[in-house]
Amino acid sequence: MSIFLKIQDTVDGKLGSVYLTIDGRRYEVPGIQKIEAHDVVKERTLKTVGTVRTQTAVAGVEGSGTMTIQYYAISIFGKIIEKYRREGNFTPFDLLIVNYDKGTGLGRRSASFSNCTLCGDVPLAALDSTIDDALTIDLKFKYDDFYILEDFAEPTAIGRE
Repeated sequence: MSIFLKIQDTVDGKLGSVYLTIDGRRYEVPGIQKIEAHDVVKERTLKTVGTVRTQTAVAGVEGSGTMTIQYYAISIFGKIIEKYRREGNFTPFDLLIVNYDKGTGLGRRSASFSNCTLCGDVPLAALDSTIDDALTIDLKFKYDDFYILEDFAEPTAIGRE
């Protein structure tokens, strides 16, 4: 007999919230279309005489992420860039990403990402006559650390075959 997860306990990716904290002020961010944060596991390898194996060990992690957000947010991130250009101070921010689909029995999952900094291209102004949808921008960020503040419960919608 095997078990499987029933659709009632699958998380709808559209349901949740994103919060941004800059200079101690916390904002709920509307208009996020997609956000993802992930760690890249760095490895080191060792080859030795007497074996054909390559040994690996974890050498560290690097956190980064991407977001697609409505164009209005350009002002929030543009201010960070402008402050850096004028004063030489690049303001970090914290992110809180909350998954909460009330239709499941899983509850909430909240993950906090600290000391985030923008990286790569940061749009500062945009127009686009070729799209019929709302104007969005894509941003990349890096973070120093993350914490799982609350995690999903064990699924209760389990089927058996």
